[in-house]
Amino acid sequence: MRHARPCIHKETRNPAVQRCCQARNRAIADCKGLNVSDYQSADIAAENYLANLPDLASIQDIKDYATCINHGIAISVIKPKDGNAMLATARVVMQTVRAEDQQRLSAAKIAHANAKIALAQSREERQKTKLQLREQVQPAA
Repeated sequence: MRHARPCIHKETRNPAVQRCCQARNRAIADCKGLNVSDYQSADIAAENYLANLPDLASIQDIKDYATCINHGIAISVIKPKDGNAMLATARVVMQTVRAEDQQRLSAAKIAHANAKIALAQSREERQKTKLQLREQVQPAA
């Protein structure tokens, strides 16, 4: 059951949770004085809460998203069943983002290793050139 009561907590919470709660609270305040039932007001407030969830673009965004979902469940904005499905989606996206990060890291390591190899080959070529020059400069005995 959704409630049309504002979410009240300390400002020190996660900024993403704070943003979602503020959007929800604004919707509740906007519905006051209108011919809107508490149930409709709660629905509108819940929609605003959900509309302000972070995108799933980075690992931090995914963590913030999960925190907002859990808070939404705790304050009865999100049904536990819906929240669990949303969290499952976030887990899949997290795995994908981490896999992409690992691929980028692996590619960077390979590029770094190739650069080291190229540098070593360059040094070796310079050493060979120096030896050839010394042999040419020294008179034959």
